[in-house]
Amino acid sequence: MTDNNKISRVRNLVGLQYMFLGRIGELPKTKQDTIRMNAEGLGIDCYGVCLVINRFLGRYLPDYTYEPDWYKNGKNYFLEEIEKYFDIFKKEEVAVPKLWDHVLIKIKSKVPNHIGICIGGGKFIHCVEEQMVAVSRLHDYNNFIKLILRYRNAS
Repeated sequence: MTDNNKISRVRNLVGLQYMFLGRIGELPKTKQDTIRMNAEGLGIDCYGVCLVINRFLGRYLPDYTYEPDWYKNGKNYFLEEIEKYFDIFKKEEVAVPKLWDHVLIKIKSKVPNHIGICIGGGKFIHCVEEQMVAVSRLHDYNNFIKLILRYRNAS
């Protein structure tokens, strides 16, 4: 499958509703699948987006749980958990993220509390709390990006 085909498949997540600790087994194959998933009450959070995309790409990413508003209570789950898995990720200080890089973002927080995956063209896919999965321009988040992570065996 080409990268463009993979990106098209990943974009089927757009419009899936937010759900705290929401996880789905596989990427929707069509937009109709996404509509059906919403109707069935399924949803996803930003880390769930990363989990399902990595699974689709044949990559392992560990799951973990966290309480609501953890970042408001002095926790730093994303960095604490990801540091445990630096054998999976490479810390990258790059000006331009590559396709499938993970972007850690601080939204109204002192610590990174949001994550998304780059899908090329200066865009990333993510799910913001109380919204739906969306594709956004990285440029719009430049002042909030804390860290770019690249899967260790990524090309």
